[in-house]
Formats: sequence, structure tokens, C-alpha cells
Amino acid sequence: MNIKDYVRECISAPQLLAFIEIDELRRILRALSYELGTQKALAEALGVSAQYLTDIIHGKREPGETVLCALGLTRRKVYEYDKEQ
Repeated sequence: MNIKDYVRECISAPQLLAFIEIDELRRILRALSYELGTQKALAEALGVSAQYLTDIIHGKREPGETVLCALGLTRRKVYEYDKEQ
């Protein structure tokens, strides 16, 4: 299975040109680990340790460039204007 293709399938077509939230990325990582059988198998496919992947999935750490690149993603910082303030 090609991991980048799997990520594209998880993101609906309109979102391919948009952004995904970190919770959606964590959901995708959980689904990928299920597809590969274990988080360890996914970690190996991504080129990171199983503990690091677990920390990402559980919200203890942010995904780094190695993980993002393996998934075909790029980190962008977005600032939103709060209309209510």
C-alpha cells in the first residue's frame, strides 16, 4: 500500500485543496495503523519510532517533517481573524 495514496483517499476531494486539522491527521494515522496491522508497522513505514508515532496519535507531540513528508503533507501556519473580539 502506498501511504500517500491512502492519505489522499482519506481526505475528501474538496479538502485536497484545503487544510486538515491535527485531529483529522491523528484519525488518518489511526486508520493507517489499523490497515497495516500495528502502530509499529506504520512507524517503520514512516521512518520513525513506534513511541514517537504513539505520542503523535495521542496528542502528546506534533508530527515532524519526517512524518508529514511520508504522508505527502506540508505544515502551514494559519492565523484566523476573530470577528467576535
